[in-house]
Amino acid sequence: MEGDSAKGSREDSDDKGVREGQDEEVDALGLSKRRQVIGQGYGPGKARQFIYYGLFIALLVGLYVGATFAVSELDVAPKNQIDQAPWSKAAKQVPPTRFE
Repeated sequence: MEGDSAKGSREDSDDKGVREGQDEEVDALGLSKRRQVIGQGYGPGKARQFIYYGLFIALLVGLYVGATFAVSELDVAPKNQIDQAPWSKAAKQVPPTRFE
């Protein structure tokens, strides 16, 4: 009888998930499957969407302003830099000759 215990209390396949006396438009609790959603909408409202988009745009603007400020403050040359490279010293200037 191991085969019987393995099957458990399965319903016959000809029921196709519909029990006797249960309509296909009603769920297991007896409530309509096509009942209305609370709030009459499936997604966030327009006000919440605008808030999210506004916060996202404000974040982008803040990042842009912060990055611009950081680059302008951190990307500066030292004020007292000594020219040490050999090519930075003043060289004798030769006037150009006429090209023929």
